[in-house]
Amino acid sequence: MRIFQRKSCKRVDCAKHENFSLPRYLFNFLFWTGCIERSDQKMRHRISAKVFNVLIFLVCVHRWASSTEGLAANLDLSATYLSSMTLGVVVWYATIFRRKDLTALLDKARVLQVPSKEKVINALLLINYIMLFLISIMFVSVLKDASAKKFAYGHDIKNIWEKILIISMDCSLTYIAYPLVSNIVAFLYCMLCLRCSSGINILTEKIKQCRPEDFGLSKQFSILKSKAVIYDILLNIQDVFSFPIFLMILSNVFMCNSIIKWHLYTQSESFFWNFQAVFSPSMLL
Repeated sequence: MRIFQRKSCKRVDCAKHENFSLPRYLFNFLFWTGCIERSDQKMRHRISAKVFNVLIFLVCVHRWASSTEGLAANLDLSATYLSSMTLGVVVWYATIFRRKDLTALLDKARVLQVPSKEKVINALLLINYIMLFLISIMFVSVLKDASAKKFAYGHDIKNIWEKILIISMDCSLTYIAYPLVSNIVAFLYCMLCLRCSSGINILTEKIKQCRPEDFGLSKQFSILKSKAVIYDILLNIQDVFSFPIFLMILSNVFMCNSIIKWHLYTQSESFFWNFQAVFSPSMLL
């Protein structure tokens, strides 16, 4: 059993070295959005990162601006939901702010062996991406015959295709701002913790299987060295993710609070809130 992956010059290992042993679709998202840095970063990567991060901010502003009517009608409920979304966006910016530390952390953590349980996280990541398209389709199918005023700042759009385009773009961008980006941070955090946990378990099993007569100074030194590497990675994880995860917990608490308020104090059969109640990450709390 190995705690660390051996470095090799093979093409497969070099590819893992280049993307910090992360799943390709997770690495590409983090790299193109500027969450991690790499030596071969080109101008198009920098531009895409800036555009994405500005877009996330504008989507958040758009949600507040387009919800003025809802704020006036139900201040407590609307403000709680919008605060949840805003905190989710701040989670992303807090992670972006520490991108140099995050890149250094991933560089250290790539020596850890990838556990088999990580396939579950990979599957959840894929589902998270697929939901981006499913949500747009669901909202368009439900709201295409309704008024699009709340999506277009009070302007009534008559053309059905324009209405579908606006609703789908609004829903897609809103989902990217919350909860997609905060989910990506959560998945990355869980993945790193899972690798450290797997490394500790392998190290513990290695000690159990070692015979007393073979447990000499060289063996002890090797185990202590491995333990020190894992401990250092854990400290880096705590340093990078402590604040974003705290904000994520607050965001999910606000979302859970807003969903409960909707169920307790309103009688409307809103598709939006039914959807939030089913798919919101706050239901994982």
